[in-house]
Amino acid sequence: MDQFLSPGQCQYDGCTHCVNSNGSGRFCFTHGGQPICSHASCSNFAQAGGQCIKHGYKKPTCIVDGCSNQRVVRGLCKRHGGHRLCNVINCTHHVFRRNMCRSHYSSTNESSTVTNESITVSTTTIFVTKSGTLTTNLGNAMEIDIVIETVMEFVGMGNWEQVHTFAAVCKCWRHSSLPHLSNIEKVPMDGGGERRLNVSAFLRLLQSEHFRNVQAIFIPCGKTKGLFLNDIKRACPSVQTIVHSKWLMMNGSMEEIQEGEGRHPCYRVYRHDMPFTEGTNVWVQFEWDKKFKLVLESLFVAPAFLQKWNRFRTSFLRY
Repeated sequence: MDQFLSPGQCQYDGCTHCVNSNGSGRFCFTHGGQPICSHASCSNFAQAGGQCIKHGYKKPTCIVDGCSNQRVVRGLCKRHGGHRLCNVINCTHHVFRRNMCRSHYSSTNESSTVTNESITVSTTTIFVTKSGTLTTNLGNAMEIDIVIETVMEFVGMGNWEQVHTFAAVCKCWRHSSLPHLSNIEKVPMDGGGERRLNVSAFLRLLQSEHFRNVQAIFIPCGKTKGLFLNDIKRACPSVQTIVHSKWLMMNGSMEEIQEGEGRHPCYRVYRHDMPFTEGTNVWVQFEWDKKFKLVLESLFVAPAFLQKWNRFRTSFLRY
């Protein structure tokens, strides 16, 4: 076999690569042509300087004073900014794979084909990189939207939990879900009966421009502990109707009403389908039996312990 090899060709059977001039002079780099460590009886491959890592070779360190980390790019370690940047123009994210960041790498899959019964869509897009142009098989938003809208129409987007699920699939699906996302808390939707509402985040959302002139609010979650009607009206003054499947407390403060000779502690409550006349009557929930009742505003009295304290203070200051 050797008689057919050229002087600079690897002597490994079937290999046509050139020999490594820095090695033994017989094999290519793949088949053992790397230089060997100059230390006696050491068979490790040599690094720069003719020595292996075990016998004296040290990897270059970061140029920042006092840093002993291994340098990666531009003489810096990863801690001090030695990250490689994405190859796509105007992208400043770190490299994830194939000289691209995670976002651009995910968008450059070899193919993206969506099939729904008789509909098959294959899309393309072009990314301009620092070294030229990169063409991939992902992209025509108009065609992909047709498929997404078909799926949404089949599933139905009247459940706000399904809307969030669709919006979390990818950027294209989130873009198509934006009209449905904007309807959450503004139109009736199913779902969320067993979920607990984040009260503070919900009140901050009501203060946004999106709810400035809203007349009705639909609370999405079934569990609303800590949410009070007065807080909702302060966050969104234009609201007239607050729709929820359960009773809502108005302020969370315990009050007392006088019925006959007895006083009954209760809470003011609200429900959109239980009418009342503001200033004349109000719905309450009694503390002792948790039942609801429509009572007159004139029945409310000051708590007994406040009356005793007021009488005691008045009699004490009387001359």
